[in-house]
Amino acid sequence: MLNRLAIPLLLVGQLLAGREAAAASGRRVAQAQQPALVARQVATDRAAAGVSRLLVQRTQRVTEKKNLATTWQTQLRDIDRLKQSKASWRRDRQIAAKKAESQATAARLSRVDAELRALDAQLKAQREALLAAIGRELADPAVSAVRRAGLAKLRDQVAGSLRPRARKIILPDDTLDELADPEELTEQIALIAQAEKELAQEQKVLRQREDRYNKWAMLRDQRERAGQMSDLDDDQVRRSTGRTEKAGRDNSGGGGAGSASDEDSASPGAGSPPPENEPESPSSPDAGFETSSVVLADVVDSSTIDALRRAGRSTNPRARADAASRARKQVESRLERLKKSRALIQNHLNKLRAQ
Repeated sequence: MLNRLAIPLLLVGQLLAGREAAAASGRRVAQAQQPALVARQVATDRAAAGVSRLLVQRTQRVTEKKNLATTWQTQLRDIDRLKQSKASWRRDRQIAAKKAESQATAARLSRVDAELRALDAQLKAQREALLAAIGRELADPAVSAVRRAGLAKLRDQVAGSLRPRARKIILPDDTLDELADPEELTEQIALIAQAEKELAQEQKVLRQREDRYNKWAMLRDQRERAGQMSDLDDDQVRRSTGRTEKAGRDNSGGGGAGSASDEDSASPGAGSPPPENEPESPSSPDAGFETSSVVLADVVDSSTIDALRRAGRSTNPRARADAASRARKQVESRLERLKKSRALIQNHLNKLRAQ
């Protein structure tokens, strides 16, 4: 009788001891992970503080440079005004003094300019270090949801500041001037060729973005239709035998694998790298549309510029695809016009050289 009671008690004691050991092990792991998480947070905060400190210094230097430039221009105007006055020994002494002051101001302006360039290099390195620290901290699953959201927002801001500033495509004059010299025509042809190269690159980016969001829209429509069909099937009362269920499982397993394969093959970016500044999902903001609106400011019409800006903030992949398609068509039209103009100018240049 005692053995019958002792065996269950012994098993219960071993189970409780095992649970206590597992809990203690979990606490030790958590305690071991806690210092590492704190260290990552401290590294991120220090990197962010370094960026803020450099930004304050840069703002001070920019303000100083602006004030020095204003002072220098005033001194130069004073020198010009003195030179236009009546010649005298007093005027010459004043001009010499003003020249010395303007030269000192120019030297200070040059030093501030050099400091600004150094600060920009330091700021770039510090921002890259901050991005690396944020990436290491986000890789830790123990990071809280609030902290993770703040880090993701900070990462987007820092990554945006590291991207090169968008430069507007300048369209040259593509009209033929029959009285122009061959040198002028050669220069005009070179400018048109450069504009064609930049437009072709932007056309490629818009084409990739259009295809990407069209595929996203197609997949979203397929999921919505599948959800609607599933809702309709749920409203019906069906009976199935074991054989039917087994066959259904076999068919659905094969179909599911095929569907997953089809979706992977049709997923945006499959087989080719995504365009620059492309988001990971259609619900994320797309800075590429804002960049295109700056680059194409003189190429497409104002309504298309507005459509590109709205598309960057939209979460509708179809709207983004339509905006990219609209801008691409106008870029292609302008590109064809430049090619025809360049060919016409080249033919005229060849005739001039043949004379």
